[in-house]
Amino acid sequence: ETRGYQRSEVDRCLADSAKETELIQASRADSERLGIRGTPSFAINDQLLDGVHRWQELQIELDERTKPVPVDGQ
Repeated sequence: ETRGYQRSEVDRCLADSAKETELIQASRADSERLGIRGTPSFAINDQLLDGVHRWQELQIELDERTKPVPVDGQ
């Protein structure tokens, strides 16, 4: 399925070892900061979802956190 990327763009991205290192370091720093010790782990807005390991559990959290906020008077 086409996603709008040119093969040359993907190849260039995959060959960028400096960017790869930067992303790995950022991921490790986030994992340490959030206290992530294994996979799967999910976080929303820098909050680790403790005990959420399956899609069904994640869906409940996502649904709860994306409920529309009522507007005053409605």
